[in-house]
Amino acid sequence: MTVTNTIVNAAIAYMSMAQWVAQWLRMLHSSTVHALQRGAGSVLSAGPLPQHVAFVMDGNRRFADRLRMPVDAGHQQGYSKVCSART
Repeated sequence: MTVTNTIVNAAIAYMSMAQWVAQWLRMLHSSTVHALQRGAGSVLSAGPLPQHVAFVMDGNRRFADRLRMPVDAGHQQGYSKVCSART
């Protein structure tokens, strides 16, 4: 095998690998787009958007216990986090 044949064979292998990667990326892109379209369709078909949002204040007591704080201090921290998320 000559150096030229080796270079040609390497170029062919590289091109086929590049083609495989490009095909794989196109497939991944199309499946991702398809999944997003399905998800958006299910959200839109679920009905009108809600007019309110509820925050479940779970974990404030455990947070306070873990930091050896009074329970009401944990609730105060949770309340201030909700207030900062609101703005």
